[in-house]
Amino acid sequence: MAQEFNPAQDGSKSPPSPAQLDLLAALLSSENATYPWNPADPETEIYFEEQDALVSEVSSAEFQARSQHFYSKLTELWSAVTPSKKNSSSDIDCFPDWQHDFASYVPHAWLEAIADRAKQVFPAPNSLTEKLVQCVRGLLPNFVEADLLVLARPFAQTLCSVKQESQAVMSHLHHHDWDDLSEIEQAKASLAIARYALAQITVTETPHYNGHKHNEII
Repeated sequence: MAQEFNPAQDGSKSPPSPAQLDLLAALLSSENATYPWNPADPETEIYFEEQDALVSEVSSAEFQARSQHFYSKLTELWSAVTPSKKNSSSDIDCFPDWQHDFASYVPHAWLEAIADRAKQVFPAPNSLTEKLVQCVRGLLPNFVEADLLVLARPFAQTLCSVKQESQAVMSHLHHHDWDDLSEIEQAKASLAIARYALAQITVTETPHYNGHKHNEII
């Protein structure tokens, strides 16, 4: 049963408006209402019949107008919280130098995952091809390891061939949005970035390469 609202019990200086009273009454009257989760419950059919009756009272024109308003608001709210496909300038400023080359074309989380994984696999005794696959495997769940090994081989060859392959992949990446790339194109780009990341670790961790630029290694 709905409870009466007593303004004298309210601490506010001004009495509530009629709309506020109606809202409060509706909330109090429905506080014991429960959604009929059990379709076999006899009250379930009654509940939905009542809901259908409420909907039928709304004209088609009014229903369409309300729907358009609802979806317009929903789109507005969604666009306000949906992150940009490309990284913002503040994100790019936080990247290590080598990641700046890809920050405008590859999602931030993708770059971070490859960079972190490259640091982990670098000291391992595995082959370069295997290290490349390990850097990207977690990002490409639809690929089996054997397929990734095949895709990774061109990036583990001589420096000249690696540079040519990487430049071809990056050139394609620069002209396409990341989300528009096929899974194979994303895989190749990820492997090229992984090769880049491992090359940078080689520069910093191996004395022989000190003083060399990253574009001389890949």
